[in-house]
Amino acid sequence: MQRFNLTVFSQFWTIAKSYWSSDEKWRARGLLLAVILLSLGYTGLSVLLNNKRGVLISSLSAHDEARFWQTILVFTGALVVYAPLYAGYVYLRDRLGVEWRQWLTNDFLDRYFQNRAFYHLNYAEANIDNPDQRIAEDIKSFTHESLTFLLAIVDSLLAVIAFTSVLWSISAQLILFLVIYALIGTLTTVGVFGQPLMRLNFERLKTEADFRFSLVRVRENAESIAFYQGEQYECDRIKGRFSAVFDNFKRL
Repeated sequence: MQRFNLTVFSQFWTIAKSYWSSDEKWRARGLLLAVILLSLGYTGLSVLLNNKRGVLISSLSAHDEARFWQTILVFTGALVVYAPLYAGYVYLRDRLGVEWRQWLTNDFLDRYFQNRAFYHLNYAEANIDNPDQRIAEDIKSFTHESLTFLLAIVDSLLAVIAFTSVLWSISAQLILFLVIYALIGTLTTVGVFGQPLMRLNFERLKTEADFRFSLVRVRENAESIAFYQGEQYECDRIKGRFSAVFDNFKRL
């Protein structure tokens, strides 16, 4: 498992580092830093809002009107700051993902047409299926999922650091229980479901690409199919491709 993870990371970094070390690296790194700073800001405000919710409920229970309105003012002010912070975080995150995808797509297109690679791929021993699908969809998934995963780790670490002090004031045993629960849940999820889901998601992309290509093939060869009366054959063939998509979806 360790060797597999290192291999996967090595393959990932081989593709990813091209953008982060390209001529656009400073813009990309600047956007990433801005996203992390915004994440830090709204995470801190999340802790404040969580605290003020508790104070709000306590003041209502104690019929403390002055404390209630004071808390409302602080809560409202925090929300006013929180909303643009989170909106800016989402915007810059998606903007960075789009720019990464644009750069990587252009890079792959240059490679695809260089030295007639698009022609040689049809006869390559590796038998790469649906290169158009790989460029159009896989790059999109690669950039979006990689960025989402990285920022999820950062957000989770910030949230753990921020909320640990709150939980510690309630119960140290509670923190220990939650850490053990999270570790067991994560290891179980990754160990039991991780590998099968990776394989099924890979198959999903392949089967859906085959299905779309079959439909495109009919449009491009409509005259020949009509001339040779191959409608039923093509229809059965496309239905077979869709059955593979449907079966894969059920397994997922």
